[in-house]
Amino acid sequence: MQQSDYILREIEKISIMLMGMLGKMVRRNKEGVELNEDEYSALTDQLCSESKLDLEEILQKSSGEFEDYFRSVKGFDEKNIEILADLIESMAGVLPEERREQYYQKAFEIYHFLDISFKTFSFERMGKKQKLEDKLNSPQGEFPL
Repeated sequence: MQQSDYILREIEKISIMLMGMLGKMVRRNKEGVELNEDEYSALTDQLCSESKLDLEEILQKSSGEFEDYFRSVKGFDEKNIEILADLIESMAGVLPEERREQYYQKAFEIYHFLDISFKTFSFERMGKKQKLEDKLNSPQGEFPL
């Protein structure tokens, strides 16, 4: 029982941290303010220190490796993985243009992973995937909002 409570607290703690980061990225997107390298490093360091999740490692993973990776990082349930995908998508909008496609692609792959792995269907997630697909299929440098 205590271990179950601990796991639930960890999941909730990570969820709160991810939602806070997502909120910051959404505000930056609305303001049109790009992340500089120091801010990017601070964000990835916070993600790593508070959740043991390495964003650079995730960006290098193939979609077939997600299941093992998320299983090895404690505190990532379906909800937190989806918030992470939302964060990655939102980060793409405030990164230099040459890095955006990689982030959009990774967010799309994570949403797809959620659909398959958790055998759940979400209209909201389907809409997010469609939006990303449109961005990825648009001519280079012309990402629609």
